[in-house]
Amino acid sequence: MSNHDAHRDLKDLYEIRNCFLIPASFGDDEERRFIADQKPELLVAELDFWEENETYWPTERTAEQFDYYFSVETFPVLIDLVQGALARENVEGNPE
Repeated sequence: MSNHDAHRDLKDLYEIRNCFLIPASFGDDEERRFIADQKPELLVAELDFWEENETYWPTERTAEQFDYYFSVETFPVLIDLVQGALARENVEGNPE
């Protein structure tokens, strides 16, 4: 892969956003704690989305590693515009 292709692929990956629903919280501190506790699992889920071959993954899979590669945005409202039940999957992508 050329450097140009690698740059384009990384840019494309950066623009892909995954959304995770979290429990309703009663404040920013509670929300931050919940997300911080999930970061190692979220890191694995995101890395698996990018690259299935784990030999390319960082050996440390910590909240700090998550913060190195990813950022988190939170939004107070989610509006479901589709009729029917939401599909539920755990963070590894396997249906529960």
